[in-house]
Amino acid sequence: MQSIKVDILKMEVAKFHPKEPVEFKIFFNDGAEKCLMYSSNLQTPVSDATAVIGKIKRYEKDKNTVADARDALDAFVNVMIIDEESMIERISTFFGRVRDEKQKLVNSRDHTNYIRNMNAMHSIKIAFKK
Repeated sequence: MQSIKVDILKMEVAKFHPKEPVEFKIFFNDGAEKCLMYSSNLQTPVSDATAVIGKIKRYEKDKNTVADARDALDAFVNVMIIDEESMIERISTFFGRVRDEKQKLVNSRDHTNYIRNMNAMHSIKIAFKK
């Protein structure tokens, strides 16, 4: 049985359009830095945060599963997210912040700052530092 520790490093908005789902880049480290994409309408930030954790775990399991293992336990992969409970809370807060900014932009009647606000959406990111 393999045990893999994953540390989520940061998240950022990769692609944004007011009428489409928001795309995020998720940077994490399992011994080497990696990046995954996640797309969401941001209806429920907590379920989106658990989906992000699940996506990382599925990626690691798929990558590290040995198909022709001689021992049955060698086929299993245990993926541990460092400080998982706290990560879910912080990621859901981040998704809520992005959702609020998106709603503010969609409901805005101020056309003069529209482009600046659109560009500001792409600069929203969070780093998970210890």
